[in-house]
Amino acid sequence: MEIEELSALVNEVIDRKFESQAIELKKADGGCPKCRDTLSSFSNQDEGGTILFGIDEENGFNVNGVYNVADLEKRIQSQCSEMEPPVRAVFTELEFKPGVFVVSAEIPACFYAKRPCYYRPAGRLGGSYVRVGEADEKMTEFEIYSYDAWHNRVREDLRVIKEAAFIDYDPALQGKLLDNARKNRPNLQSISDAQSLELLGLSKEDKPTLAGLITLSHFPDAYFPRLSINVVRIPGKEMGSLADNGARFTANRSFKGAAGEMISQAYDFILANLKHYTIIGEDGRRADRYEYPPIAIREALLNAVEHRDYSRYSESIPVVVEMYDDRIEIKNPGGILGDIDPSQLGEITPETRNPALVTAMEYLGESENRFSGIPTIKKALEDFSLPRPVFEVRRGQFAAIFKNLDYLKEKGHSDPESIIAFCQKPKTRNELAAFLGVGVNYAMRKFVDPLVKEGKLLMSIPQKPQSPLQKFFSK
Repeated sequence: MEIEELSALVNEVIDRKFESQAIELKKADGGCPKCRDTLSSFSNQDEGGTILFGIDEENGFNVNGVYNVADLEKRIQSQCSEMEPPVRAVFTELEFKPGVFVVSAEIPACFYAKRPCYYRPAGRLGGSYVRVGEADEKMTEFEIYSYDAWHNRVREDLRVIKEAAFIDYDPALQGKLLDNARKNRPNLQSISDAQSLELLGLSKEDKPTLAGLITLSHFPDAYFPRLSINVVRIPGKEMGSLADNGARFTANRSFKGAAGEMISQAYDFILANLKHYTIIGEDGRRADRYEYPPIAIREALLNAVEHRDYSRYSESIPVVVEMYDDRIEIKNPGGILGDIDPSQLGEITPETRNPALVTAMEYLGESENRFSGIPTIKKALEDFSLPRPVFEVRRGQFAAIFKNLDYLKEKGHSDPESIIAFCQKPKTRNELAAFLGVGVNYAMRKFVDPLVKEGKLLMSIPQKPQSPLQKFFSK
């Protein structure tokens, strides 16, 4: 970090009085503070982080400086060497005012393959931390296991369920799966059903596997009572909102059974509780539609069941669907497998967490197994002129979030995000003016042209900006 950058950062922290996901303040005028928790948490997030020494957060964010620059850096380096893997901090010194120094330590992100970074004397379980807002929180066993599962290529879908028996498998589902598998893989035609199930990962050691039980049994909840899809409709925009009659939920159901039927029943229930809108198409015709494209709902449910974590740490955690007035959130235990940012989904294909389960769902006709789920969701929301989906990883939980027309209305059609969402499919000047509720010239001058200049909207005929055939679309 350049001294000028550090000076600007220190002044911003003082003015705004904040710490953040990537900024930690440490009082250091009386000696070197312990930083092992923050060294771990910053190392375990993709953006790393910066520790600022010499600012007293508890005393009005006063800049008291550090007791001794050289000794502080030496002692922090010593703490860095106690981490596994060792942390390589980069220091910058700023004389904030005569004789008062602030020191920054930039903590780089640890390579994903070497995470979690932890304080060696405390061990991986006791010394691994994660950054949550402004705080360093100890990693749970599940979070640490998630790294181990990726490192060691753990296959939870192949886990043997010793308490179960093949009588739990539904003959019709098993027959359908094997018939389709043999059409796709002719070599299975000369192999017995028992051998085929084992080769497909649906049995092992003459017992059902987790993948087999979830896809072929109508009662997997006999062994895993919480492997379900729970759907709730919240009367508001935040959990805890109450309906006029005081109810927390206006709809609330839990769905269990074989994966395919569980998804179908939850899907039908969600559609039954969605709002309907009347939309005027480009041809002037009126049409009713749901607040979200149904195919996006189904694909998100399918992804949540197929790609969730099924380890002993999360087998009691259901898939949860929360329906709010302005959005729907579909959440499952287990983040993205491997080193992929959620924003890259649909462009980069992550590793498959449960390949036997995914393949079984394909043979049962529930999915295509062509990594088309996320692109399908994005395209469906685009066709509805809704904002792009948001994908988040929240401490071992994956969430797919879709925003609806109420979300856009609250922000106002003139909000840039609303215009960009509307233009996911190319729109004419007249369509944009109608959307914004203003005249064409005003719409162009006030709202559209600035977004074109910023590169947030593109023109279909850039070489002829004033063409009457011109359309505008977002990236």
